[in-house]
Amino acid sequence: MDINIKARDIIDFVESFAPVKSASDWDNVGLQVGDTEKTVKNVLLSLDLSPEVIEEALNVKADLIITHHPLIFRGIKKIDYKTPVGSMISLLIKNNITLYSAHTNLDKSLEGTGVELACRLGLSDIKPLSSEPGDERGFIITGHFESPMKLNELVSFIKKDLGIPFVKLTDTHGDEKEIRTCAVITGSGGSLLRMMPSDADLIITGEVSYHDALESRMKGKPLLQLGHFNSEKPVMSRLKKLLKEKFPSMDIMVSVNEGEPYWII
Repeated sequence: MDINIKARDIIDFVESFAPVKSASDWDNVGLQVGDTEKTVKNVLLSLDLSPEVIEEALNVKADLIITHHPLIFRGIKKIDYKTPVGSMISLLIKNNITLYSAHTNLDKSLEGTGVELACRLGLSDIKPLSSEPGDERGFIITGHFESPMKLNELVSFIKKDLGIPFVKLTDTHGDEKEIRTCAVITGSGGSLLRMMPSDADLIITGEVSYHDALESRMKGKPLLQLGHFNSEKPVMSRLKKLLKEKFPSMDIMVSVNEGEPYWII
């Protein structure tokens, strides 16, 4: 049985498949708050950090929270407890909870957000468009269906499998269009649309701007938006499985208190 597991042991394992050096220059991955040498018995996984997630961590006695999106993203010059970020930093420190984030390094990982979503879709021959360090095309995951799927059937499958009520589709070919090759970009995919492989029958992403969607539609390339949260959430299950296999004595939990930051009404 594993004993005296340090936060550093868990972080080193995560970085073995999502190395910090693969993160984008503008990102802030790694330790956010706390001590990497503290002993960890329970881990809570969450796409984002929120006061509700911290309260959940306290309830389940989590010593370490691993998020996808960093709490400290842009530089901060002071920690004001009256601000949302300052308040959460205060709670983490007062309760001796370590916070670690794996963001764009996890996006580019073969165990990461894009690969997991591609697997959920049932794609084969899954691989990044580029494996060169620093190449933004590494965010783009490609794959194909062994047998072509009708676009309407694929959309219905995705909504059911991910448990989401609606998606956004730019399509000029009709629901009966056959889809064999897909390009997958989780999260915000707008800046990468111009890097898409020409043979992709469908682009699947989390979100893009109005003008990016309009341009994609005018080019006649179907674009399916799942929502930022919905496109990245599946990776939490993969991360839990990997951590549990590596550290079987620990409780690895996925937060039940995270979700879209807004309501659809």
